[in-house]
Amino acid sequence: MIKKVNKRRFRTHTNPFNYDKAMPALNLKDTVPNFKGLVDVEFGFGKGVFLRSWAKAHPERFLVGFEIRKLLVSYVQEKCERESVSNVCLVHGAAKNGLEGSLQSCKIENVFIFHPDPWFKKKHHKRRLVNKTFIENLMPLLVEGANLYILTDVEELFIEIQEVFNAFPSFKKSKTSFWEGPYESHWSAFSKEENRSHYKVSYSFCVK
Repeated sequence: MIKKVNKRRFRTHTNPFNYDKAMPALNLKDTVPNFKGLVDVEFGFGKGVFLRSWAKAHPERFLVGFEIRKLLVSYVQEKCERESVSNVCLVHGAAKNGLEGSLQSCKIENVFIFHPDPWFKKKHHKRRLVNKTFIENLMPLLVEGANLYILTDVEELFIEIQEVFNAFPSFKKSKTSFWEGPYESHWSAFSKEENRSHYKVSYSFCVK
């Protein structure tokens, strides 16, 4: 039973390097009816606005969400239970640990990264989610034709993310109607309040 979370301010920044504990592979075959090993993944689901929306709109799919802030994991788990959203698995931990451990028994069809922490200070840039190591760990878990959807309201970060992906020929920018759907996260509201532009990009994974 998930302990009820008090409504208070959630911590905004958490250093991913504080999470170096190995995470065992998710054993979804024993817990998810008719599980075929295919999942969608959201890294940094925050308050779960998109996660719950996607899961409800696609009950035939299974979504694994990673969030580094433990209170948010409990908060979203409460909401999923209250709203009877059962086709999700919420994991507390850093993306690196998930790719090297939790997701090893899965094959990924869709990856969602919305408003990743920009870590503005130059000395903290190494903490940014999308980097060479992240992509190298992600690639073996992707099915042919997998889709990646990335959105940020920080132009500098958007440029950097594209530069990282440009170094991997297996990822091609793709045109998609996805952005016409309910892709917003809880950070989207802050962007609108501050009249910040949204920068978004989609990639398709192809090894052939």
